[in-house]
Amino acid sequence: MISDKRRKAFHYRHAAFHPNPLSRPNNLQEILERSKRHSLKTADLRCFYPEGGHFGDASKLTEPHIFISRYDDIFSMLFMEIMYVEPGNSIPIFATDYNKETIECESLPSVSMSTDGSKEYLESLAFVAVFQNHVLIMQSKAIGIKDIEEYFDALLRHVHEIEDDELFTLQAHSLTSNNISLTDKKVKNVSLLLPLANDPYSFDSDDGIKVLSTLIGEHRVAELRHVMGSDISELQLEIAVGYKYNTSPENQKVLSNIAQGLVDAREEGLTIDLKGSGRIVGDQLQIKTNEYVPYENALPVRQHVYEIMATWLVDLIEKGLIEP
Repeated sequence: MISDKRRKAFHYRHAAFHPNPLSRPNNLQEILERSKRHSLKTADLRCFYPEGGHFGDASKLTEPHIFISRYDDIFSMLFMEIMYVEPGNSIPIFATDYNKETIECESLPSVSMSTDGSKEYLESLAFVAVFQNHVLIMQSKAIGIKDIEEYFDALLRHVHEIEDDELFTLQAHSLTSNNISLTDKKVKNVSLLLPLANDPYSFDSDDGIKVLSTLIGEHRVAELRHVMGSDISELQLEIAVGYKYNTSPENQKVLSNIAQGLVDAREEGLTIDLKGSGRIVGDQLQIKTNEYVPYENALPVRQHVYEIMATWLVDLIEKGLIEP
């Protein structure tokens, strides 16, 4: 029985190619599987050195580098482990022979590392799952979503899947009036950040001042006019409505309708927390979930991470948060 469990964040992103290259398929999963079979069979060929901006020079392993250390095809998805190595730092450790398809990571068995030169410290390990252009990420302390995005962009250029004038990004889910409906979703909290006033001359019409006048009285708000400067927009008023743990179906419907109205109005400074699904910031849906991941010998249990990712992707599709 595994007793070591740690709460980890899982993030959703959508792979996007700019501009959209209509001349060839732009399915990230297909591209990565094709490169795995042909041009990037071994780990040394997948090594990217951010400081020099180049790939696959085994003589440079003494420099910081990032690479796909393992592929797995399960549940019709492509799972990857990505390592970032800064030689001489951190644990666990792994073998430094990169001339093979998979590099296995292992926990450091003692306080001191091996002295025979066959092992090296590992700075960080991240997990990525790709289904078509859906990307799920369990990032780590040293490997963030931006690092993975930059690595994939460099890798796609390296295998000539995108051109110099094209760009690859991992996007948060973009919202439009046509593709988001919150009336049937569990909204937990809605907050709106408004400038108190845009400037002294718009004092009577700004929403922030109107809300403030209902809280402290119009006569007190009128007194503020005499001390307002041109930088009054730096002061902001936050309005929030929501609940802490659970609420009734009737209250849930009220919250969902408030959130829908604000999304349709496209108010700036809008944040909507969806229970168990993520967060909407402005017009971007930042889909995220927190799960307890089993650890064994100080490392995440790979199979459990894969199962969490696959189950979550199905759940996101069934809830209508992302398109199949």
